[in-house]
Amino acid sequence: MSNIKQNFCPACGKDVNIYDTIDGICVDCFIKNADLIEYHENEEVVICRICGAFYDREWKNSVNEEDAVLRYLSSRIKTSNKLDEQDIDMTTERMDSNRIRVDGVLNGEIKGRLIEKKFSCIVHIRYSVCYSCSRISGGYYESILQIRTDKRALDYRVKQDIRKIVNDYVIKRYEAGDKRSFITKIEELDEGIDFYLGSKSVSKQICNTIRLKYGGEIQRSSKLVGMDDGRNLYRITYSLRFFKISPGDVISFKEKFIHVIKVTKDIEGRDLKSGKTVLIKGNKSNIDDIKIFGNIKNVVNTDLLSIGKEQIEVVDPYTNKNVEIQKPYFIDRIKDNRVPVIKTSVGLLAIPPEFYNISIKR
Repeated sequence: MSNIKQNFCPACGKDVNIYDTIDGICVDCFIKNADLIEYHENEEVVICRICGAFYDREWKNSVNEEDAVLRYLSSRIKTSNKLDEQDIDMTTERMDSNRIRVDGVLNGEIKGRLIEKKFSCIVHIRYSVCYSCSRISGGYYESILQIRTDKRALDYRVKQDIRKIVNDYVIKRYEAGDKRSFITKIEELDEGIDFYLGSKSVSKQICNTIRLKYGGEIQRSSKLVGMDDGRNLYRITYSLRFFKISPGDVISFKEKFIHVIKVTKDIEGRDLKSGKTVLIKGNKSNIDDIKIFGNIKNVVNTDLLSIGKEQIEVVDPYTNKNVEIQKPYFIDRIKDNRVPVIKTSVGLLAIPPEFYNISIKR
């Protein structure tokens, strides 16, 4: 009796196990005759001449033109579903400014047989301008992020840090695929700085990020700028106004003199009498109740003359007169009978040595 598991290959005529056939022919004949890889010998890819993005059903970021060509070609190549394992290696060779040659090798396995198929194609580059770059060059923006201060100029270091926060987040979102994550324009103003951004959601997130670090109040407003498919289009403005308080300020709040250490959505400071940490909620009512008396950048050293129960006697560095001021909690850390003070509208206040700048005025 014949073995029903045996068969013959109609292509080459040899006996073969029926389980060792593909589409009715032996594996060797299948590998020899089948199209294991399909590709076009000539392809065309559209690349943005400004940012280098390439178009493949949508605009996609690329490292360079060779990267764009390889990624585009990878989406066009088709391989046989009969392959159990497969791997494609491709290399590029620049032919001229508009053509790149791609040589590739398909390595795979079919029913235990290793296969290798080589292929080559020429990719023609057509330059255009992507959607995002077109909008940027046209001055398009969906949102304005405004950073404002209350009465005082925005500190240079803070301004540079804010620029970095905005730039880093815009790049992060763009690299993640958000094509509207771009900066159209930056305006430096006496009262602050404005960022014109391509995405409302990016603008909102950056505004929240800056507020978490520097505190302040956010106001949102919208302006009708047109219509699209019957829908109203609005431009959103996020305005972040910093609190009038900055780190280093000496303030009064609820009959306490406080040295401000940190300002985020709340205000953290040190009670200059007790040395205890004070946390002030950053709501409008509290902010309105705060009075600013000075800043530790204006600290000067002066002579300590005597120490009493509640007060100390020092020399007023501005009048050279002996005056009594509130006894600070850090009095036992005073060295060489020299105490750091600042001048305020209510008199001199002593400042902890660890909180003033080393380049203190003498």
